Amino acid sequence: MGHAVTVCYLAQKVGGSLKADTDAFKVECFKKDEISGLKIEFDHRHI
Repeated sequence: MGHAVTVCYLAQKVGGSLKADTDAFKVECFKKDEISGLKIEFDHRHI
């Protein structure tokens, strides 16, 4: 398995739409209370 890099941002949506580009396969935003129901890999629950 290769390396994994995780970047987390705390942000407020103000408009527009998200689009993954060459640096990411997929991009999504979640509300804080939605995160607990997600399948999260590696040590990402500690972030």
